[in-house]
Amino acid sequence: DIQFSIVSFILCLFLFDFLSYVAHRLNHHFPFLWMFHFVHHSDNKINLSTGFRSSFFEIFILTLLYPIILIIGFPFEMFFIVFVIFSIYQVLMHSRYIGLPRFLEIIFVTPQYHLIHHSQNIKNHNSNFGVLFSIWDRMFGTYTKNMSGNLFGVKDYYQSNFIKVHTDPMVDYYRKYIKPLIS
Repeated sequence: DIQFSIVSFILCLFLFDFLSYVAHRLNHHFPFLWMFHFVHHSDNKINLSTGFRSSFFEIFILTLLYPIILIIGFPFEMFFIVFVIFSIYQVLMHSRYIGLPRFLEIIFVTPQYHLIHHSQNIKNHNSNFGVLFSIWDRMFGTYTKNMSGNLFGVKDYYQSNFIKVHTDPMVDYYRKYIKPLIS
């Protein structure tokens, strides 16, 4: 087992963030996963509540992913602290009202950095997947700093009904991928 120390805590942060980056990028790449992540991106008025806007299934998938950190041997207490930090940070990154200096983006994801990711522009939408650290986007070529357009959410989609926001992407997935297979 890994002992609780500053070094192991930083390693845990980086591992948690890397897993979050990979999961987030996969959510945008695979239609089955996008069907659930769509719920988060359907918000066209980005604000603090956007950080809470997630599909129940996406949350379930993440609860299966993050225990890898515990399996590796990081202490549960450390995992829990990192999880709380990420949860709070995730909500704050969806605030359009927190302005941080641009130079922080060299290391950290800032609200301005993540706001680009929520653009309806597909190029921006498929960039800036980082959650805490911006290094993964830079390492894997998914970083952009240029915001083109100022519309957020999913293009041509607006839904205020909580249930339909969760079910519309599933119906769309069925029509595009399942129905042609069984017809």
